[in-house]
Amino acid sequence: MKRVLTTATMATIAALMLAGCTTEAPVTITETAMVTTQVVTPDAALTPELADALFLQVVKDAEPAAAELTDADMINLAHAMCVALDDGADVETVVIVALNSGIDMDLAATINGAGIAAYCPEYTDLLQ
Repeated sequence: MKRVLTTATMATIAALMLAGCTTEAPVTITETAMVTTQVVTPDAALTPELADALFLQVVKDAEPAAAELTDADMINLAHAMCVALDDGADVETVVIVALNSGIDMDLAATINGAGIAAYCPEYTDLLQ
């Protein structure tokens, strides 16, 4: 979807640039884009596959450094963070443990936040 929006934006920019090169009257470009968004309420049960897909999409969209890890590594790290929270660790400690695994702070924080949302939403209040 991101590629479609980028292509549509570039096409619009190109059309506007070309319109400026003519002696004819200006052209009005009206573009309508339909965006489909799946809304998942907190009470809705996510399948493990959907939770994984949403988690990975959020992390990969937010952090280019995610390309350095496999999907399985990111999912396993997020689950481990949830287990640590279950065991009483605070969010800061969980992120520090992730940093010790060799990933950078932004990626650790993103995996933590997205992981909580996807796998242990009972801790979302800790993110505020």
